[in-house]
Amino acid sequence: MSEPSTDAPSLRTWLFVASLVYVLLIGVSVIGDGFKLASGGAEGAREIFAFATNPIVGVLLGTLATALVQSSSTVTSVIVGLVAGGLPVSLAVPMIMGANMGTTVTNTIVALGAMRDGDAFKRSFTAATVHDIFNFIAIAILLPIEIVFHPLENMAGSLAGMLAGDGSASLKGFNPLAFITDPPADAIASLGAGLGNDLAGGLGMIGVGVTL
Repeated sequence: MSEPSTDAPSLRTWLFVASLVYVLLIGVSVIGDGFKLASGGAEGAREIFAFATNPIVGVLLGTLATALVQSSSTVTSVIVGLVAGGLPVSLAVPMIMGANMGTTVTNTIVALGAMRDGDAFKRSFTAATVHDIFNFIAIAILLPIEIVFHPLENMAGSLAGMLAGDGSASLKGFNPLAFITDPPADAIASLGAGLGNDLAGGLGMIGVGVTL
């Protein structure tokens, strides 16, 4: 009987993971700064996404974005960056729901890979459909509740308030993450602002942030 593997991730592996998380944080920060620059602040952000004030449109937008990039994590990270740049949380909630729904496209594509084998295709498509129906039912239940009572938006705001306060007494003054992520993010932001065109510079920063 073979002994179970005792191999554990090395220090180099953990450092590599930490560096990737660091790059992700920089990317989200750059997306927020770029969106802020391109839209001219919170009011501009509301104007850009005025078409998504309908929650159904927000869900469809999140679903489409995830279907295109095949990564709900990427789309959610972009949405977080957009909120940092001024996108209202009330618009972000249905978009994130849509991002979760968009993952159903990915598993359906995987299931289609077994089309030549009838039995395997039936089983794989059944599993994919379970995920599809679960996400659809979750949105069908939670979205109307969110539209009427806003529980997700309110809970998220309360949690953020506990961590960041009202701005006068926040964690910003001694936030170690900001201390290590601000220098590279600010360097990228200065390059975007240096283009002389806020829209082009902001879109360029968003592109860099998404790439990161």
